[in-house]
Amino acid sequence: LASLSKKEKEKLVEDMNNRVVTDSLIATFEKHNITLENAKIQPKEAGKQWELFNGGFWQNRYYLIRKGSTIEVHGLARKDWWDMVKEYWHGDPVKLEGNSANPLTEGKLCIRGQASLSRLYHAERLKSPLLKVKGKWQKISWTEALTKIQEELKKAKGKKNLFLSAKTNGSLAKLQRDFCEKLGLKPLPQFEALSYANLKDAYKKVVGIGDIPFYHIEKSDFLLSLGADLEETFLNPTIHSRQIARARKQNGWKWFHVEPGLTLTGLHSQKRWICRPGSETVLVSYLLQEWNKQNKADSRSPQTLLKDKVLNKLPKLTKKRVIDDTGLGETALEEILKALKESKKPLFIVGGASLAHEKGFETAFYSVLLQWALGSMLGESPLIDFSRSYGYEEVGNLQDYK
Repeated sequence: LASLSKKEKEKLVEDMNNRVVTDSLIATFEKHNITLENAKIQPKEAGKQWELFNGGFWQNRYYLIRKGSTIEVHGLARKDWWDMVKEYWHGDPVKLEGNSANPLTEGKLCIRGQASLSRLYHAERLKSPLLKVKGKWQKISWTEALTKIQEELKKAKGKKNLFLSAKTNGSLAKLQRDFCEKLGLKPLPQFEALSYANLKDAYKKVVGIGDIPFYHIEKSDFLLSLGADLEETFLNPTIHSRQIARARKQNGWKWFHVEPGLTLTGLHSQKRWICRPGSETVLVSYLLQEWNKQNKADSRSPQTLLKDKVLNKLPKLTKKRVIDDTGLGETALEEILKALKESKKPLFIVGGASLAHEKGFETAFYSVLLQWALGSMLGESPLIDFSRSYGYEEVGNLQDYK
């Protein structure tokens, strides 16, 4: 508290007011000349069935839980930022909710996060370490497992030993790096089941940053998504759902979605079209070509900077070729181009199945060029924001593991 600036103290007071706090916390604030005028004192008796739980000072939040139960608060628990509150009853987790202290998820938890509680009680889940003996898995204790690992590490000392983990960041990633350094292990690029390798590599090729940026959907006036299942699997569905909900409140906000299959995201969009799987490269290349034709650019605009080196070297595509390859109708192409042209803040997002084919990198590469040409990466408040990227720089692709 003593190190906070005046502006930071004002923000803290604003956030803490109208919350339930303890009298000791108020006293702590007053020692630093900070007055919580509208704060409510925590009642000594919160009822027979419920009580208030302080989620920690950094959160400035209280949770109403069953008396006698305990609670855990998990901050930024996974790559898709599952920030969750877990409630226990007699030692067993009984409820998962989003952490209301998280400014991104705003207390919401996606369907996969909710489903993780059911997975915990699944009859066939792994309940102990397994050791493969003569081709069959046998249950062993944790003591046996850890002893076995220690023995193998000692045997392998001085040899070329590898360490593989799922996508990890923050303090756990640092712990893993320290672990590898201490034991002489070489960490492989992290493994991610839902691969974003093509998109990450495309950003590296075009802008020099091998990461996935944060997309400010709520700041756009037109969203065109291609294959990216924003509300179910792509990056952080919880954040995207909140952004889309806010964007819908804007007058005139539009959302078109093109995909090779059926997703909940597509059904929620205002207009949805099906394209042939693998034809996305042709579609994006055509949109980039037509955007360059339709927009008169000055010498500083993105499409002018790209024109000589990139845009003029793209294959020239006719509308008929695009219709034949993608299966989209002429009306669909015209509607998409018209919406892009009329938009002041267009945002294009690609991902999912549209990048999971043999031309996935090519599609991603053209898509990043289109994002650049649309101006989405420029300005003081860009729609595509690398300052808040998802931390995929250490995640590998199939080539890294061969």
